[in-house]
Order: sequence, then C-alpha cells, then structure tokens
Amino acid sequence: MGTGIGLEFRDSLRSLRRNPLLSAACILTLALGIGANCAVFSLVNAVLLRPLPYPEPDRLVVVWATDLQRGWDSLYLSPANFQDFKEANRTLDGLGAFRRRQATLTGLERPDDVQVLEADPNLLRVLGWRSQKGRLFTNSDNDAVLVSSRYWLNKLGGDLQAIGRPLVLDGRSRVVLGILPSRLLLPPFEADLVSPLEFKAAELKNRRRSDLGVVGRLKAPVSLKQAQGDLEGIAAALAERYPKNSGTGVRLVPLRDQIVQDRSLSLLLLQSAAGLVLLICCANVAMLLLSAGHRSRRELAVRMAAGAGPWQLMRLSWMRCIILSLAGGACGLLAAAPISTLLLYWAGADIPRRDEAALDGTVAAVTLGFALLTGLLAGAAPSLRAWRTSHDDVLRQAQSSSQGRSGLLAGRLLIVFETALVVVLLVLSGLTIRSLLRLQSVDCGFEPYPVTVAEIQLPAYKYPHTRIELRRDFWSRLLDQARSLPGVRWPAVSSHLPLDGGPSRMPIKIEGQAAPESGTLRAQIQTASSDYFRAMGIPLLSGRAFSAADQGQAGAAIVNQALVGQHFDGQDPLGRRIVFLGKSYPVVGVAGDVRMDSLAAEPEPLIYLPYLKHPHFAAAWLILHSADDSDLTPLIPELTARIDPQQPIQRIAALDGLVKESAATPRSRALLLSWLGIAALFLALFGIYGVVSDSVMGRVAEIGIRMALGADKKQVLGLVLRHSLGLAALGVLIGLVGALASSRAVASLLFEVEPHDPMTLASVSALALLPALLACILPCRHAARVDVVKTLRHQ
Repeated sequence: MGTGIGLEFRDSLRSLRRNPLLSAACILTLALGIGANCAVFSLVNAVLLRPLPYPEPDRLVVVWATDLQRGWDSLYLSPANFQDFKEANRTLDGLGAFRRRQATLTGLERPDDVQVLEADPNLLRVLGWRSQKGRLFTNSDNDAVLVSSRYWLNKLGGDLQAIGRPLVLDGRSRVVLGILPSRLLLPPFEADLVSPLEFKAAELKNRRRSDLGVVGRLKAPVSLKQAQGDLEGIAAALAERYPKNSGTGVRLVPLRDQIVQDRSLSLLLLQSAAGLVLLICCANVAMLLLSAGHRSRRELAVRMAAGAGPWQLMRLSWMRCIILSLAGGACGLLAAAPISTLLLYWAGADIPRRDEAALDGTVAAVTLGFALLTGLLAGAAPSLRAWRTSHDDVLRQAQSSSQGRSGLLAGRLLIVFETALVVVLLVLSGLTIRSLLRLQSVDCGFEPYPVTVAEIQLPAYKYPHTRIELRRDFWSRLLDQARSLPGVRWPAVSSHLPLDGGPSRMPIKIEGQAAPESGTLRAQIQTASSDYFRAMGIPLLSGRAFSAADQGQAGAAIVNQALVGQHFDGQDPLGRRIVFLGKSYPVVGVAGDVRMDSLAAEPEPLIYLPYLKHPHFAAAWLILHSADDSDLTPLIPELTARIDPQQPIQRIAALDGLVKESAATPRSRALLLSWLGIAALFLALFGIYGVVSDSVMGRVAEIGIRMALGADKKQVLGLVLRHSLGLAALGVLIGLVGALASSRAVASLLFEVEPHDPMTLASVSALALLPALLACILPCRHAARVDVVKTLRHQ
C-alpha cells in the first residue's frame, strides 16, 4: 500500500507539472481563501480561544453588585460589602479587589500621566501573578509599586536599576519592587503601575461608596452556580442587616466572558464570512479540476485500459487535490501575514487582546487543517466522477467534445452553489453597511468641527476634594488664559464629553411635582461652563446659558429636551426648581438633546450644572473652538504650563476624530465584510465563467445544429444567457433563504435595520446576478461565431 500511494503521489506531481497554469490557478485560489481564514482565525484564537494568562483561568470570576429595581446588573462593590463577602463565602478560594485611577508620576524628565491599578495583595494570589524581575508586594509594602514591562521598556528604558528606585506618584514616594509582564495585568485595564490597595478605617464601614472591582477564584470542584447561590445568600443576609444594602444583589461572571463581552458575535460573524469565501474557492478549484479531467479523457482511458480500477482513479484524483491544497495552504500561510496586518488595522482598538494575535503554532496547525479540509472538499466532485466512470464511458466520451451528463450537472450545481454563497455573504455585508450609514447619519446634537478637546485630571494630592477652591482657581485661570490666545473662540470646560459613556444617572426631584408611581426620577448630571453650549454647537431651545451669577450660592440648572419630555408632563420648565443631592436649582434654560452614551443610544434626561460652582470632578475636558479652523493642539500644553508646570495632560484630540472613533467597531465590521463580499463576487465571476465557457464548448455541436436549422445569433445568445441566469436566479433564491436565517443571528449588531431589510435584499439579488451575466459575455461571443459547416463536418 505504501508503494502504491508513493507511486500515486509521484504520478500526481507529474500530472500537475504538465499543467502548470491549472496548478497555479488552483494554488492561488486556495491561497486566497486559506490565507483569509488563517488571518481571521489568528484574531479569533487570541480573543476567544487562547486561555487567559493566569493559572487555571476558567476558575476566575468577576463579582458584581446588582440593583435590579433600578435595572443595574454590573455595579462595583463597596469596601464594607467586599470584606463581608471575603470573610463569609465558602465557595471562593480568595477574593481580591482593585481600583483603577489616573495619577501623576514625577521625578522623571517631565511629569507623566499614568494608569494605576490599586490592587489588594490578595488579588495577586487569586490571579497567580508572577514578577518578571524583582518581587511582588505584600501586606506590609505600603509604599511599593510594580511596573508593567511595557512601561518599564518605554518610559524607564528597560533599565534593571529601576528596581529599588523611588518614583514619586501623586506626591508620594514609592519604591519599585518588581516588573510585571504586561500580559499579566488585569484585562481590560492596561495599567502602567500597580500599587497596594489601602483601606482607611472609615471606608471599611462605608456601604454607600461602590468603587471596587472584585475578582475571585472558584474552589475545586465548586461550580459557578454553586458560588452564585453562596454569595446570593450572603447578599440577602446583608440586606436584612443593613438598610443601605436593601435591594442589592450579586452576580458572578466568568472573567473570560467579562473581557470578551459582546465581541464574540462580531468575530464569529467574520470567521463565518471568511469560511464562505473558502467554500467558493473550493467550488472554483473543483470546477477547474473537473474541466481538466474532461480534457484528459484519453489519459483516463489509458489508465483504465492498463487495469486501474475506480477506487484507484478516485484515490489518484483526491491525491492531486490534497497536493494542491497543501501547496495552497503554504502560500496561504505566507499571505496570512499581510492580511493579518490589515485585519488588525481595520478591526478596531476596542477588541480585547488583539495585540496577542499572532501566526503561531496553533494557527499553523489550523491552517494545515484548513488545507486538508479544502482538499477533501475540492476533490469530492472530481473523485466521485472518477469512481462512477466506466471504461466504455471513457472511450465513448474521448471521441466527443461533450462533457457528459455528470460534468454538465456538476457545472450547474456549481453556479447555483456559488451564487447562493455570494448572496449570503452580500446580505450580511449589506446589512452592516446599511446599519453603519444609519448610525453615521444620526444627529449627535452638537457640532464637532472645528473643536479641540483636552482631558485634564487634577491630581488629588495637589487639588484635594476638601479644597474645591483650588480646582475652581485652576480652571478659572486656564479659561482666562485660553480667551487671550489668538484663534481661540469660546473656551469652555465640562465634566463629560458626548459619546464618551455618559455621566452617572442620579435621583432627582422636581419641586411641586409628585414622584411617579414607577419610582424615583433619574437624570444624568453634567457640569459645564457658560460657553460650553456655544463651543459645542448645542442649541439652547429656550432660556439662557449660565452667567457669572450662576456660579454663586444660588446656582442654576439647564435641562435637555428629553428631561422636559419625560419628567415635566409637557409643562414649561423655566423657573421650576430641581432638587439634586438635597440642593435646589432653578431651571434657567432648555438645551437640545445630545447623545452622551453612544451614537446608538437615545438621549437620556440630562441636567447641566455650572462647572465653576461644582468643580468636584477630578477629570474634566478643556474645550477650545477654533475661530479660523486652525490646529489648536500645540497651544494646550503651553496653556496648562502657565498655570501649573507639573500638570500632565491625559489626551488631546480633535472632537470630530472622537466622533469617528465612536463608530469604529461597526465601521470596521462593515469594511471587513465588504472586502470579503467583493472577493466572493470576483471568485464567483471566474468560477461561473469557467462553467459557462466549458458548457458552451461542450454544446458546440448542438449550437451548430440549431444554427443549421435556422436559429440566428440572438437566439443562440438567448439560449446561453437563459441557461446561466436561470441557474444563478435559483442560487439567489436559495441564498436569500440562507441569508434570512443567518442574518437573524446578527440582529443585535444592527442599528435601525431589520434582518429582512427589503432594500438590502433587492440590491443583493441584483448584484448577485452580475457575475453570471458578466461570465456569459465571452462564451456568448464564442457561441455566436460557431462555424456551422465545420461543426457538422467534425460531428
């Protein structure tokens, strides 16, 4: 058997070398499909399949507090509740807490804004962290800090002398104890530094302040359901004991699910689309091999005359396909590198662990699997035909130009199959494009151009919450300096920006109005300076903007249109008073609605308060409207340095760029699916062209007889077109059924577009017929030029 397979392998190689153009066409076609699948799988593997970089990662869970009465299911825990869960649970092998914060690092050449993860030392044990250099901190290392390897290399020069070196973090000296591998930082937080989490005595009694992220490790063999029940019992006991815990529950989520969130559907959609392209590649290769087998009947007749049986011919045919697919897989692996680079560029920065995508051994093994599977699929039709072919059939067809019934049937099935796959892929890409266009046409409620924004976080050690006047003085002086800059119009400051997640929803009351039966009124709370509305292009529908007097004791409030519509029962809100955190504010204006959470989220009730009266937010946005469309970015560091030379700037950006970023994920999804759809169209064009051309060549005698009996060129052209377009139309119908079934699975990814959108289905149906129509042009011209006399003489 080994000798037989070896001979068949050598015969297959010789046969492929005798047909270099055919071999090259098959290999390149397969390389495209396998390369695309390999590149997409490298991202899917990194995000969905590769284990998290922790020991036994499947046992790690995130613990969230819930308030189902208010519709909240992912709240941070308070320090007091964290301690109770930590001590009372029986199903978790430890609980670790963390906070994330911005901090100012000084002592370097220039102050640097850093992301700090304040971690409970127990969190290091729960996650199984190990230091790359140095050691981890313990409960006694209060003035220590760990540095991520990324920050160590980029900012500290990769110097091992950094271990033991003091760094000044928010005015407090901390000693570097060790270097952490970047991939061991807690996803999705890309922290630069990790410092010990410290609790003050008052915090451990505080059940109102909820700011702790909590991670636990399940005991073996405890299940997630058992741990959920255990912590629910503790939460119920705490709710009975402490009134502030009333209505508060708990929810456990596997850490992997928390990191991936809703990205899995987009990635699986992309992998499925790449798989459809690979199936079209397989169909094209199968047709190329069928055509080659049709043209080499004499070789087949000689082999059968020499004693080769159907099983041997079938095995030989499959051997050729596997050789071609392995060669295509090797070329596809080479092509996957640039395709993967483009994929990561287009995929969007919000995909977790995208930097871990690599063409590693796992991807290479899967690529080999793709290649073998492709060879089996592409070789199915040629091998089956070889199995069913008899010696008499071969001799009879060797004297004819006809393909025979099996060849004609395979060609017809190919047209139907490829068209159906193209329809499914085009419907998915068409729906995502329509969804993106709808999303981009949404009225944001503001004018992003020409506005430059800068995020500035005042460090608590220099601007503590107990000294609000320091923050007010900083921002007042900064706005005064900004007004004097040339080209700057309407400088403003705001606690939040639109499309950036939105402010918190807080309970409010309206004086003189009873609370609704549904519960407490809630609204987003944002602070903004007087020129904020003009700088952002937000219209004031009635009333006025904030004045200097509003910064005083009385204060003022501006509400948006959504709040008026939902909470004022159609009455004029001007002059009415809103109570927030025990203080009453008169409504002085009504502003237009702005989408604060995202482009896809409807505007929620929103209240604006004067920023300089309420500069409580450590992080705020400086907003500069350019008077002459000039770039104001270089002016901002100079501007802040005049007020505080040690104050870092977190981020500087053009506001219209941030708006584009808010649609980055649906844009990348639509772009990638569109490229795959275009590739599918071109592959279908070449595949259908090969089928139609082969069919016309096989029907030369029939066409000659028809023309001899009086058929003109138009009738011959109509015959070929009706045949091809009829098969393509059948493929469109089958594809629409498949597309409707698959599009419902991705309905959650669409914005204001139904899975059965008529315009998309109609456009795709017309577009899917285009390959069949274009593929008929050259074969139709050949059919119309058939020489009747020569054809009949040959027959």
